Amino acid sequence: MTSLQALACASAGNSPFSIHTPGPWSTERGQIYAGSVCLAEAFSGAANSQAEALANARLMAAAPELLAALLALVDVMIEGDTGDTDSSIALFEAVAVITPLAGEVAA
Repeated sequence: MTSLQALACASAGNSPFSIHTPGPWSTERGQIYAGSVCLAEAFSGAANSQAEALANARLMAAAPELLAALLALVDVMIEGDTGDTDSSIALFEAVAVITPLAGEVAA
């Protein structure tokens, strides 16, 4: 599946990303939850400090919302692409982030 096919599916409501545990996710004491189910834990041993581990957990918990925002941004940019260099670079960078995620589902 190409990144543009993935984006087309996402825009049509058939997101190839829907295989992941749906959000919203939350974090409590370094653990990432979907509802009451613990999905993961950010260990302080893998980070430079407890504060860094908690920041990692917050970033992981934001993943579903970040993905949704990125997909929405790409959709808007594709629909309203002005050919502007900065817009084109931002679009290519967003697609580069999305493509590996779609590839995991298509594989």
